[in-house]
Amino acid sequence: AGAAAGGLWRGWTRVATLLPAAFAQTLAPGLFVPLLYPLLERLGLSLTDLLGPGLLALAGFGVGLTLAGRLADRAHPRRALTPGLLGLALTFALAALPGVEDRLAVLAPLLGLGYGAFLAGWNGLVGRVLPETNRAAAWGTVMAVEALGFAVGPVLGGLAWTGFGPGGVFALGALVFLLAEVYYLWPGRAVAHVPPHADRSL
Repeated sequence: AGAAAGGLWRGWTRVATLLPAAFAQTLAPGLFVPLLYPLLERLGLSLTDLLGPGLLALAGFGVGLTLAGRLADRAHPRRALTPGLLGLALTFALAALPGVEDRLAVLAPLLGLGYGAFLAGWNGLVGRVLPETNRAAAWGTVMAVEALGFAVGPVLGGLAWTGFGPGGVFALGALVFLLAEVYYLWPGRAVAHVPPHADRSL
């Protein structure tokens, strides 16, 4: 019984390595959900002005997803996940500085590259960590954390906007990605390195 309980705990510990990234990937975009139009108005931009940067971000996303996906397959998903998180933290930090509207041509491809690498690493880690048994329960836990991030994001974004303006919202997003990065570089590193399906007792 003790061995079975220990195996169950180890299995859920591995699933827990997915939760910071699951939370960050929905919390950060969620910060801007209620603030998109006020932010554009504050920056003097329209949705049309975002078409060019949007295409650059899409191109960067494709490049990042392709290159990081190969790295995740050949080495380990964390090799793609951590650079992706770092790139996103850097992009959001640069966006927090004054004059972000003048740097869109630089920030957009960086954002795309970061998200491409992030998703390649995230999906690779999901494939390694989710157990073959009780997969639905594990995946449901991850989805619940993603939903929590998207629910909390607008609230925190509104508070950051009220206290610090647009720069505060971007800075908060940078902090979210940076904290996730620190987690995967230290406490989550050992667990994320467990070989896929090493423990099927979950």
